[in-house]
Amino acid sequence: MKVSLNWDNGKKLDFQAENKLNIFDIPAEPESRKLHIFCELPLADIHSLWYERPLLHGGPIPVMLWQAKFTAAQNSGLPFLAFFNRSSVLRGAFGLTNLIDEAEFCAKINQQDCTYEVSIVLTLAPESGSCKLFVDLRKNIEWTESLAQWRNLQNIPLPEFPEAAWNPVFCTWYAVHACVTEDWVEKIVPQISDLG
Repeated sequence: MKVSLNWDNGKKLDFQAENKLNIFDIPAEPESRKLHIFCELPLADIHSLWYERPLLHGGPIPVMLWQAKFTAAQNSGLPFLAFFNRSSVLRGAFGLTNLIDEAEFCAKINQQDCTYEVSIVLTLAPESGSCKLFVDLRKNIEWTESLAQWRNLQNIPLPEFPEAAWNPVFCTWYAVHACVTEDWVEKIVPQISDLG
């Protein structure tokens, strides 16, 4: 599958993605403000897709969409899109390691060519450096494994938490939300004191 990269400064670059995990280096282009990435994924055996949908439950979308669009940026969403079949077996996944700059993803069905046209428009800042393009075309893994490998590619160290962070805590939000009354507080105080 051909993957085309076009910067707004006129530079072009093409990659050939094979039926494996492909990780392509995207060089920095300090004079460019937009990078357009485009490829066509065959529709064969695609029944669902996933991308992070903030404020929604985030599970797979249980139908094929004619068009799926979302934006990922530093404060919203993940730059990752996966396609899979009814058995959750991967049919294609696309992601970026650039978690800062805004990335507009669009996957649109092209009936004539029987493909999903996948495009990513990355808005670049002057200080944007190089990043990696993740194209996973393996057909023998679950899509969640591809997501896990993309996440590992980010190489973000996990934060360290003090041991006390795992101790039980009490929160009124789970118990009564904002409906706290004086009577309720008097009844619950003995239970809270047992937690320490």
